[in-house]
Amino acid sequence: MRHAPGPRLNDACTQNTTMNEDKRHGEARRIASNTVWLLAGQIIRLGSVFLAVAWTARYLGPEEFGVYSYAIAFVLLFAELGTLGLQGIITHDLVEDPANDRTILGTAFVLRLCGAAATIAILTLLVYTVRLPDPRARWLILVFAAGYLFRPLYVVNQFYESRVEGKFPVIAASLASATLVGLTAVLIAQAAPLGWFVAARAVLVALAGILILAILTLHRPQTLRWRFDRGLAVRMLRRSWPLLASALTATIYLKIDQVMLGGMSGSEDVGIYAAASQLSEVWYFLPILLMSSLFPSLITLSQENKSTYHERLSTIFGSMAWFGIAVAVGVTLFAGLLVNIFFGAGYDESTTVLRIHVWALPFIFMRAALSKWIIIEK
Repeated sequence: MRHAPGPRLNDACTQNTTMNEDKRHGEARRIASNTVWLLAGQIIRLGSVFLAVAWTARYLGPEEFGVYSYAIAFVLLFAELGTLGLQGIITHDLVEDPANDRTILGTAFVLRLCGAAATIAILTLLVYTVRLPDPRARWLILVFAAGYLFRPLYVVNQFYESRVEGKFPVIAASLASATLVGLTAVLIAQAAPLGWFVAARAVLVALAGILILAILTLHRPQTLRWRFDRGLAVRMLRRSWPLLASALTATIYLKIDQVMLGGMSGSEDVGIYAAASQLSEVWYFLPILLMSSLFPSLITLSQENKSTYHERLSTIFGSMAWFGIAVAVGVTLFAGLLVNIFFGAGYDESTTVLRIHVWALPFIFMRAALSKWIIIEK
């Protein structure tokens, strides 16, 4: 004879259901709050950098802005080598094993420091062996590359990302970006030469790393007792190479054009093209922001409910594609107005370039989701 569940069992079931609902609601609130912080931070950071670059372009004119853009693009072409494709893997490991955060951060920092040093060595070798379109480009490349020695400190960003505490990296990046805007304004007021503007960009890269480390020191000083683990380093590198290959492919696609144009044409053409690419690439933060906020919950979902996880992935991929198409259509329609407002009449030829360049957006948006999927699936 079967008995109906007693009142205690019903109460326990109700309590568990309520706790699960509260947990889901709490997680949703954390993600929403984190997304707002990230969105605000990215708008401030990219808006500040974009404003500083637009002021620089107007001040320098297409030819000198072309030399400036060539030096920046040359470094960015190799900058991903220094990251070793570890960003997402660091976040993934910190989410799965938060108790081992000091070893994960310490190992990742050493790996990325070695990667940064190797990248600068490669750049130094290249600038003295390849033909550059302008003799000033050689030392401008080395000045900007020097800032990347501080980029290994960005592993702290992944620590906060894994904890869905985006406000701390946002504060560091926003302060660094505001500093760039201030430096640019001072340099223009002082009629500074080209080299100082490139140095200001190097300061931005270095300062963002220094500030996020300072925040961690004040916020969680015990987390700074980093340790290096050779076995973990090997495992990280084995998992990271597909992501590094993907990132390098995307970077080459985005930056090789300016480097090739500098070799085939002149600095003025690079400046015209670079102005258009700035207006197109300023949108790239959106998919990175959204996926950074969703990433920890996707990791958890992949472990708890595979069916819902795959449905969520399908929705994300579709949304990213349509979002990219919508932005591309808008930029195409208003390309001429955008170029004139931000860069001035001297860059009118950038309009046609922008209308073509912006249609990479749907693929860039989808790639952000793809890279996170690769990490989760290991």
